[in-house]
Amino acid sequence: MAVLGSLFLLFMLDMKTLNLTRLDGLLVEPTRDLAQLELWLQAGSDHRDEENPYVQWFLQRTEIPLSIVTYQENRYWMDDPFGRRNLVLVMSLDQLLTNRGAAAPIQKAGTFFYILADQDKDLSADEQLRLEGSCRLFWSQHKVYNRFFLTRDGVWIYDPFLL
Repeated sequence: MAVLGSLFLLFMLDMKTLNLTRLDGLLVEPTRDLAQLELWLQAGSDHRDEENPYVQWFLQRTEIPLSIVTYQENRYWMDDPFGRRNLVLVMSLDQLLTNRGAAAPIQKAGTFFYILADQDKDLSADEQLRLEGSCRLFWSQHKVYNRFFLTRDGVWIYDPFLL
């Protein structure tokens, strides 16, 4: 298990053998007590978010109400459209690291699942450091810490209480 401060790899995956049943073991527990989820997909036919195995799991396997919303990745949001909801957001790692737009919910309640759809390899050490810094910033400014990062090679979680 990779550990980097408060960001750690919860589970390694082999995308060649990844199936929805295998994801049940990873995602059922963090979603168990959620009243509902909103799945935010990137608008535009070039993204093909619906083909992502994590998106498929949320669409087919969750046993809680699921709302589906689309958004423009480069949209600038003056307000927080998320309220106090539990979110699944499909986005690029670069967008997530900016802490702007869809990557910038400032709610304190709720659980966040970020599906990093643009990953064609595991997170590098530099990307892990940048992701941890992004999480630390959200924790210190907004007390947001229920963040899961669903990447090509695993599920990462940020826990500010590890250190």
